[in-house]
Amino acid sequence: MTTPPGQRKRLLALIHIAKKQFGMDEDGYRDFLEAQTGKRSAGKMNLSELNQVFQGFEARGFKVTGETGLKGEGSRVKGERRLSPKTRDKDPEKKTPADKVRALWIECWKAGKVKSRYDDSLQAYCKRVTKVERVEWLNHAQARQMIKILEDMLKVPEREAEVSNEE
Repeated sequence: MTTPPGQRKRLLALIHIAKKQFGMDEDGYRDFLEAQTGKRSAGKMNLSELNQVFQGFEARGFKVTGETGLKGEGSRVKGERRLSPKTRDKDPEKKTPADKVRALWIECWKAGKVKSRYDDSLQAYCKRVTKVERVEWLNHAQARQMIKILEDMLKVPEREAEVSNEE
């Protein structure tokens, strides 16, 4: 039986996060592992045993948050790429030019104009175009420049507009 890529790594990460959140010392942690699976090392456990340990932590009250979850777009384990933040729930009067840039970036991705919808790709493109490190730091003139470029990109026929954003 094959496991989805990264599932074992995610479970190990979640187990170690739970250990830290419960403030377990090394001996207490190893005793907990042994009580759950008969093994004192999470690294030597198979996927089924890791699931047992994880369920044991859940039974003690551990809750998965968006940053550490196993599923969903908001779930990340250290090292995974971050999607652009969602802005659709914001009050329209509170939306910033950076929100408009992000929305256009995602529209460009959906239209096949850019290869990556990830936030780090948007930031790299912003830096390349405006020489400003982050979209949030753009002044109004720079934000207008980015908005115009992205809107123009959406108007160009697909073949000509593709931009490489993998950095």
